[in-house]
Amino acid sequence: MQLLTNLMESRVVWTVAIVAGALVGGSSHGQDARKSRKRREVLREGTHVQWTGRFMGGGDEPTTFRRDDHEESYRVLENLALERVSKTDRTSERRSWDIAAELTEFQGSNYLLLKRATLKSKKTPHSSPAR
Repeated sequence: MQLLTNLMESRVVWTVAIVAGALVGGSSHGQDARKSRKRREVLREGTHVQWTGRFMGGGDEPTTFRRDDHEESYRVLENLALERVSKTDRTSERRSWDIAAELTEFQGSNYLLLKRATLKSKKTPHSSPAR
């Protein structure tokens, strides 16, 4: 009986120690929580976005989209819209695109389901009008 009481007391002590360590960051669980806060916020599935940015990758590696106003990039799911972008983007010198997309979520990461992509026009230097 004494052995059972000792085991139960030690189990309670370990449980309290684990929870307390996680709360103060003294265990690996606390470190994981801090790391996850440093990662980007996962946006809700189904969110519609309209962003400006550049497509990166392609070929053998997954295509990603990097917003002009943000450092993060999002993997773009393959569909017909992305196929059209990849055909156009080969000759577009990695110019900026305006996109409309829906965010999806899988295992704690967001992905873009491209709905529309419009290549932004090249900025041309202003020339003085001919007289």
